[in-house]
Amino acid sequence: MASVADRVLVRPFGRLPDGQEVSKYTMTNDLGMVVTLCDYGAALNSVLLLDRNGNHTEVVRGYDSFEGCVADPYYCGSAIGRFANRISGAQFRLDGRLYQLIANDRSNHLHGGKRGFNKYLWRTTVIENETVPQIRFERLSRDGEEGYPGNLDARVTYTLDNDNRLTVSFEASTDSPTIVNLSRHPYFNLVDGEDTDVLNHQLQIYAEAYLPIDRRGIPVGEIRSVASTPMDFRSGNRIGGRIADDNEQLKNGGGYDHFWIIEGAADEPRLAASLTEPESGRGLDIYTTATGLQFYSGNFLEGANGHPAASALGFRQALSLEPQGFPDAPNRPEFPSAVLYPDQKYLQTIVYHFQPGIR
Repeated sequence: MASVADRVLVRPFGRLPDGQEVSKYTMTNDLGMVVTLCDYGAALNSVLLLDRNGNHTEVVRGYDSFEGCVADPYYCGSAIGRFANRISGAQFRLDGRLYQLIANDRSNHLHGGKRGFNKYLWRTTVIENETVPQIRFERLSRDGEEGYPGNLDARVTYTLDNDNRLTVSFEASTDSPTIVNLSRHPYFNLVDGEDTDVLNHQLQIYAEAYLPIDRRGIPVGEIRSVASTPMDFRSGNRIGGRIADDNEQLKNGGGYDHFWIIEGAADEPRLAASLTEPESGRGLDIYTTATGLQFYSGNFLEGANGHPAASALGFRQALSLEPQGFPDAPNRPEFPSAVLYPDQKYLQTIVYHFQPGIR
């Protein structure tokens, strides 16, 4: 009997300037859902859902070309590390020592720095089994990379089941105390078409509180209730419904670019957010073990800005929902710790459950 791994399609995608070959990996389940991954950035490049009429709909926005993926400034679909989100002043103290990181977001450190995990070629393994397709990406982030201490072994495993669930499992270990906050950065638009924005999507976030930010996008240290604010997505709201409100937090983020604290124990993945597109009925439920979720409404996507295929990433034409730990946690002792010690293992899980819709 042929294993599921034998049915994973591997294709050459391009070659980096140093000669390393980049490949794409395509997995398909019994419902016709097609997931395409890339070893450059351990990226999720495409998710095609099969509707009742036998047509595929693309629900993840990104680049078709190799050149676009390499030049991408938006972390499109990639693994994010060592630390997702922002670290204020691009520095932190750990065990009494000050570490200076690379500043790549004005004076702050964002998504791992100038060359984060999204700009590396990962080692790839197609896992042999007879149940569901799995692909594992691994890399060693060396001591001093972007200013981080310790050698960090990182692993990202994708599993596609036959209920349209794509599970992403993170693992990491270190030989010296360091900080870790791994996530993913896919851009979603559940409408099949490149000229549509996401403002008509309905979003529900299962959170009672969020972190207000300053004009630099840095949490101010307060945990604030979502009640009676545009941040209240508990019952599900149209994304465009209040995005233009005269609200200090929306102005600071240029729209939604905030962290919500997800309710419930995180021993197992629990429901963090639900996204639906009313006309098609397509949906996405996101489950996670992470403490929270960053919702970014595509406020700084620029469209045709000189990057290949960038028209697929126009202003608010895609959104990102990123389960992760608290931003700027290394500088906020009141936030859950992001420190990883050599006797510990970092484990995090995200489950994307897609619904093809009614059309």
